[in-house]
Amino acid sequence: MTGAYHILPTDDIDSDDKHSQPHPSHSRFSRTVVVLLAIVLVETAAFATHVLYSRKPTSSATKLYSPAQDVVEDIVQFYAGGFGDDKTSFQIPSSPGLDGAWDALYQHGISRIPKSVAAQIPNTTSPIPGDPGFYIAELDVYHELHCLNTIRKALDPVYYPEWDITKVQYARDHISHCVEWIRSSIMCHSDISVVVWQWDAQANYTVPKTNVPHTCRNFDAIQEWARENSLEGDFDFTVHVEDNLEVYQEKWR
Repeated sequence: MTGAYHILPTDDIDSDDKHSQPHPSHSRFSRTVVVLLAIVLVETAAFATHVLYSRKPTSSATKLYSPAQDVVEDIVQFYAGGFGDDKTSFQIPSSPGLDGAWDALYQHGISRIPKSVAAQIPNTTSPIPGDPGFYIAELDVYHELHCLNTIRKALDPVYYPEWDITKVQYARDHISHCVEWIRSSIMCHSDISVVVWQWDAQANYTVPKTNVPHTCRNFDAIQEWARENSLEGDFDFTVHVEDNLEVYQEKWR
């Protein structure tokens, strides 16, 4: 039957095998090609493995949504030394002007975000009473600035007696919280910019050089977002608004 499988005579098989035997020179050439291909494949696999493991995958824990994430941009900045002539407007002595400078840093810290945005943050947040479809939120940088400002005041209890931790229990508790929060934030962000040591010919001593470049988030861009989304007016914390908001991501404690 045409196309049916059948066994070939032994002689025919032997004949075909003879014709199929490779020439010795061809065999050596084939082996060389195989070896070269194997080397190329091994090198390629090694390179791919190096690339794969040198680019550590970002865990889901580092991808938490923030309503301001689209405005984040990295810039290079140098910190002021904070000594002598290298001071900023945020340093002592205490004064109404100094208070104003600090207050301006987080005066737009409380934000008003729509429900579609509130549904994407890791935790549920409260709706704004009297403002249907909008929710209250705060970028943590503003909480941190508030805490640092409070610590600053505690350093000058003569000017700010309400923040004297040796006499006021609320001040002691609040400052303790703020120190812990700032510590957590510093370790969370872990700035890996490099402080160096250089020889000081005048002092005849090797000294640390802190005026080094840092990769920073552009705070001005974040401030602009905060101004555009600022919660105007007071939030009534005594009013509970029933709500059915469900966050898209896994809820975190």
